[in-house]
Amino acid sequence: MAWVIVMYNLIALIVGYLFGNILCAFIVCKIKFGMNPTQIGSHNPGTANVGSIFGKKWGLLTCVGDIVKAILALILVLIVCPMHISLAYCGLGLMLGHAFPFWNKFNGGKCVAVSLPIVIFFDWQWGIFCIIIELLLMIILKNLAVSPVISLLIYSIAMFVIYSNCAGILFFIGWCVMLYKFRNDLVAYCKGKGKRTDILFLFKRVLKHK
Repeated sequence: MAWVIVMYNLIALIVGYLFGNILCAFIVCKIKFGMNPTQIGSHNPGTANVGSIFGKKWGLLTCVGDIVKAILALILVLIVCPMHISLAYCGLGLMLGHAFPFWNKFNGGKCVAVSLPIVIFFDWQWGIFCIIIELLLMIILKNLAVSPVISLLIYSIAMFVIYSNCAGILFFIGWCVMLYKFRNDLVAYCKGKGKRTDILFLFKRVLKHK
């Protein structure tokens, strides 16, 4: 029985990693603009970089694409694997694949978009709570690096307490991946040099243009 559990969790991890390797920033930038997102702007193949270079519409499209790929991977694992913990393995695989894609010399995104469906699928109540915390911190701190790191850390601790050591450890590893990808941004923020983003101002501008 133990080997069956290991097999299911391994399948979930591999499925997550393979889906995580689909970097939507590359798809959007290559098809629409014929450019490599790792060679422009902040060199990060993610939502923020695409949005800052090509506009909010393309940044949003990148974000939606990354969320959809995570949802598809999680749904597939739900169908194939009968154990709830397999979702956590899939989530870790998604974050590893997104952050360290094998086909791009292990240079990927920062996992913010893919982390959203992961926390919702595993525990939707805590997921929604932590996403709200993340949004509030973005508004208060006006920074896109600190808020997701704090939010995922809170979620990881909650999963460790509520479910099991295994679930907590898996999410904590995912948090370490995000922390590593945001390391330069966090250092810059601590030095007072972090990029400031006023979420409420951007939201008001979007409404104004409608």
